[in-house]
Amino acid sequence: MLMDITEIVGLEVYTEKAILVGTVKDVILNTEDHSVDGIYIDHPNPLVIQGGINVAIPFRWIYSIGDIIVLRYFPKYVKTSAAAEEKAQNKKALVEEVE
Repeated sequence: MLMDITEIVGLEVYTEKAILVGTVKDVILNTEDHSVDGIYIDHPNPLVIQGGINVAIPFRWIYSIGDIIVLRYFPKYVKTSAAAEEKAQNKKALVEEVE
């Protein structure tokens, strides 16, 4: 089933264990091969992402898209890098996974 990209924006994103990650703010497109690379999460859950800093989630981590987005994989907790702490003012940062 084909889906318009605008239908993804605003959907809530959950882990496979039903933990809210956040809400889709934008979709990351690969213009060279016309594919979706990921989703950008706005105001993520600070219980799973340190400092509630916005993150990008690779599209390959998505299990299903419907009324919500369910992820097939998401780390237990994402710790932001030192650079992200400095950029926390802008709410944009890179993250590294902590297992």
